[in-house]
Amino acid sequence: MAAVPRIGAGLRHEYPPGGASPVRVPRSAKPAMNRSASSLPARHRSHASATTEWAEAEEALAREPGLDRAALTRQSAWRTDRHAERKTLSTQSTEQSTLDVLVVGGSGVDTVVRVESLPVPLADSVGVPPIREWVGHTGGNVALGCRALGLGVTFLDFIGDDLPGRRVRERLADGGVDFAYLVSPTGTRRAVNLVDGTGRRMSFYDARDPGDLRMPRGFYLDHLRRARHIHLSITDFARFLYDDIAELGVPVSTDLHDWDGVEDHHRDFALRSDVVFLSAAGAGERIASVMREILREGRAEVVVATAGAGGSYLMTRDGGRTPRPIAATVPPAPVVDSNGAGDAYVSGFLYGRLAGRRVEDCARLGAVAGAYACTGQGGSAMIGREALASAQV
Repeated sequence: MAAVPRIGAGLRHEYPPGGASPVRVPRSAKPAMNRSASSLPARHRSHASATTEWAEAEEALAREPGLDRAALTRQSAWRTDRHAERKTLSTQSTEQSTLDVLVVGGSGVDTVVRVESLPVPLADSVGVPPIREWVGHTGGNVALGCRALGLGVTFLDFIGDDLPGRRVRERLADGGVDFAYLVSPTGTRRAVNLVDGTGRRMSFYDARDPGDLRMPRGFYLDHLRRARHIHLSITDFARFLYDDIAELGVPVSTDLHDWDGVEDHHRDFALRSDVVFLSAAGAGERIASVMREILREGRAEVVVATAGAGGSYLMTRDGGRTPRPIAATVPPAPVVDSNGAGDAYVSGFLYGRLAGRRVEDCARLGAVAGAYACTGQGGSAMIGREALASAQV
């Protein structure tokens, strides 16, 4: 099978940033930030208190620049952990019934530069249309896409105490995603994406994340227990959640993006997930053998290789050795930007899976969602449940 550029290939290899204080931004947190903790509903008060303590630490730094930021960060982390431990059983019970998808890792901000063609000719200076910034990245897009389809979503990640991090928080709150995060001292992940006139893109990814941090079990374990499904981005810290996920028996998916079938970083994700997505472009002519290897060596029930305008390909554990083609969907409007289309495919597929649809139907739902995403800039076009249903898959 010839390599075909993927519509929404997320050419991002993500690793964990530095860690610090855990903070939670519930779906209604945006207006709540301007209210006192005592005026909030009971289920949000501990989160508001944690946010207040972080703000107090920042004020202390402003008054006395000589204070140790790291010490204040550790103190804020300890206090916030204490708040998290005091959640009531009734709150846990309420949230239990609504958490369809837990997404872990992969938030950030894209700077999108429109160019005439790719690759860009070598030149000292090139005039371009207005440069735009969009919140997204693979985990953020999957979380927002699933939420747009009406699923209950919680998103866990590291972000920076910086302007991009604030934009991530605001975008997720606007999209109705329940976001809990750890503050990274190295800042929020960024990418610069060059997008040509056909919507193809080339991404320059800045992970800026130290590789030695781990997400604390006390931060994520309750979320794992509540989730119907878990989606792990290929951030390095996420691989260390697999043991707990396996013990709990919760289904898990991942997106390997442009994995060539060789690079070692992706292997844990490939072999320890129940549903595996990857780009057909990464392995090229070898994509079928890579899909077979994932099924043979790992625990996957289904492997999906996306090929952009070439559609996608399915292999299942009981479905033979030849990838089954799924036709691409024609976008409902002109293609503007392929950023986020692959993530939208994942969201549509998971929506179908959680609804009990056949795997072929899930892939078709993913294709519809991915095509729809290409009609807006920066992954901003996210299909809703009614529009997806109208596709009559």
